[in-house]
This record gives sequence, structure tokens and C-alpha cells, in this order.
Amino acid sequence: MHFLIGLGLEEMNDNMIEYFYEYLDDEIVEQEMSKIIPILRHHFIKICEKHENKKTVEIESNIEFEGNELKGICEYLVRTKGQNVGNDDNLKLSGGGSINSYYPLTNLIKYDSNNINNYYYNYNGSDARSESEGWIEFDFCKRKVNLSSYTIRSNCCSACTWYHPKSWRIVGSNDGENWDVIDHRTNNSDLNGAHKQHRFECSNNSSNYYRYIRYIQEDICCNDSCKYNIYLTCIEFFGSISTAKET
Repeated sequence: MHFLIGLGLEEMNDNMIEYFYEYLDDEIVEQEMSKIIPILRHHFIKICEKHENKKTVEIESNIEFEGNELKGICEYLVRTKGQNVGNDDNLKLSGGGSINSYYPLTNLIKYDSNNINNYYYNYNGSDARSESEGWIEFDFCKRKVNLSSYTIRSNCCSACTWYHPKSWRIVGSNDGENWDVIDHRTNNSDLNGAHKQHRFECSNNSSNYYRYIRYIQEDICCNDSCKYNIYLTCIEFFGSISTAKET
């Protein structure tokens, strides 16, 4: 016991701390008061810090695919949080290139029959010339998501020259700078046509949760010079939502 007191709490493991409190008695306190007080003070601070770190708790909602390819995480947020989702602190959409205000990013998360054919494109006035312009970002703000699959729906044009995506990446990040690849498709023909819709299983599905999800376009089915031009009607995600709340 005297040996443990001489170590100090920062040098003790959990078993030593348990032993310290189990065998601490009046005689030892009287003999080692000057050494015991700093240990108790240090332990009390550690308990307080641990309590502070537990002020947030993760509440998860599982929104997996159940038959409707456009009823996932974004649809859930719009349905439960209101029509401003996409431009508020529940979900913010942004993208590269030149955006036309008449065809906003929020068209991508309007899945009802009246709006499903409304589209978004990123080449208003000039083509997107590099991958740095060919992306769409979903910022889930106070939430994080773990993706298992996602749906993409092509634009309204039947001509293959109208920018149907062929190669792309889905990536995730928590700082907006370092990105992990969640899924990568190359030379894919599932979206080559008007209003083609397909749900893709994430190839690198893991337990990681991300605040930011990006669709990054690498190529289109025709017209290689415009391969970063994005022209889509819908994107939807499936998986789990993790929300931090105050206890």
C-alpha cells in the first residue's frame, strides 16, 4: 500500500486504484496524509473530466433500403425536419462548377411525383473543366452517417451525349479535407439513359460515420470533353444516422 501511494495516481493502473481504495484505512491516512491528498485530488479531476466527455451520447437511426430506392436518409430528414432541408442545419448541399439558381441542388432530394423530374446541373454558361468542379457535397451538420448503399437517378434526356454518369466515387469525411472512398464505380452503364435509376451497394462499407458525403464524377457515357458536367435528378442514401445530443 505504501508502495502504491509513492507511485502517484498517474502511474497506477485500474487494478492498483481499486486496491488503493479497498485497503485505504484510517491508520494509512494518518501516516500518509500529505501523499494521499494529491492522489485523491488528481482522481477527482479525472472523474470530472470523464463526466464532461460524456455530455454527448450517440443516438442512431437505421434507415436501410426496404424496397423504395428513393426513401432513405435524405427523404427521412425532409419528412421529419421540414422542406428547408438542404439549406438548413439538418443538411446542407453544395457543389462544384457553375450552378444555375433555377435548377438548384435541392432538386436532388425532391423525390415526390411532382418534383422527381426536376434536375440539377453544374455547367451553367461553361463546362466543368476538372474534377475539382465535378462534385456534390452533402453536409449532415450535427449528424453523421454510415452508408450501406445509395441511389442515383439520371436526367431527362434520352441522348447519351447528355451527361449520363459512367464513372464516379462516393467519399466520406469528418473534416472536409481528408476523404475515405466508400464506393467507386468505373465504366458503369446502369445510368446511361433518360431517368435511369439504380441503387448501388457500397463496396467499402465499414463502421465509419461521416459528416460529409461527396459524389465525385470522373466520367460520362459520351462526350469525353464534358466528363465533369453533372446532370442528375436524384441522389439518395441508405444506412445509419448518428446524432450527438446533450445529456
